[in-house]
Amino acid sequence: MIEPIATNAILSIIWLLMIVLSARIFTNAAEHVAEKLGLTRLAMGAALVAALVALPESIIALVSPLKASEEAFEVGEASVIAAPSIVLLGVSLVFAMSRTGDEDLEEPLKKGLLVSSATLALSTSLGVLGTHMLFLKTFGALLIILGILILREIVAWKGPVHEAEETLIISKITGLGESLPTALAQLFTGLVGLLIFADLFIDALSRVSDPFTYSLILSPLATCLPETVVALLAALRGKGDIGASILLGEIILQSTLVIGLGILATPWQLPLKALILGLTYSAQIIIARSSPRIYRAVGVIGYLVYASILIIK
Repeated sequence: MIEPIATNAILSIIWLLMIVLSARIFTNAAEHVAEKLGLTRLAMGAALVAALVALPESIIALVSPLKASEEAFEVGEASVIAAPSIVLLGVSLVFAMSRTGDEDLEEPLKKGLLVSSATLALSTSLGVLGTHMLFLKTFGALLIILGILILREIVAWKGPVHEAEETLIISKITGLGESLPTALAQLFTGLVGLLIFADLFIDALSRVSDPFTYSLILSPLATCLPETVVALLAALRGKGDIGASILLGEIILQSTLVIGLGILATPWQLPLKALILGLTYSAQIIIARSSPRIYRAVGVIGYLVYASILIIK
């Protein structure tokens, strides 16, 4: 029996609040883990946090072939292609909230974003053109290797080591010390909370929305809600550089590692809309890389393009 709309609306609000709480627990722990590992602020956001919150898209892409159905393959492909729409919108919001300037992006991020703009356009083009399977799978494997190399460069980038400014939450509650194992335990507790409550939020919200709203908002939001909330929370707390690095690092991972996994795990046969989306994403990334000031408004425009493409039958 379908639950009343009011009940699901209330549940949506509750799960959203739990997502914010989980994001707070997660980011607090991530700062301590980064400090213990000697990571820079860039490596913390673009590598550590971005890699962890990229799990949903990766899992969907890997698990979909196990269903052995055309619909399952389409879910895996769609989750990979739709994901950047919300993240790129989030980037514009973080840029606006933190007043990110054109000179504020580190070189590894700029290089990674340039690669991302190319790989998104290429991967969607190959999916639409029906490329030979062996070439396609080889390209997917190369994307994964490329993503790992970019992550290595981000981690190796010289910069100020991140220092946690607040006491570890779990230490406040239990009296335990702020050791690396304690921070890791809190980190994964927060991550699990993010993934579980994001799933519950999407499930409750889908019961009060029509199919168009689901495809427009909930489909990409289902895989990108955790990182977007974490990044926006960081920007609200005056750490816009970390918020921006989380989302930009996520874009780099989505366009290399995640798409590479998607290509390897699915037939990667995409509709023409996917190519239009890929080219739109690529253009947005180039603008975000070149001028964060201009991109503050472009992110919203890009999302409207995404919406209009979905309307076209």
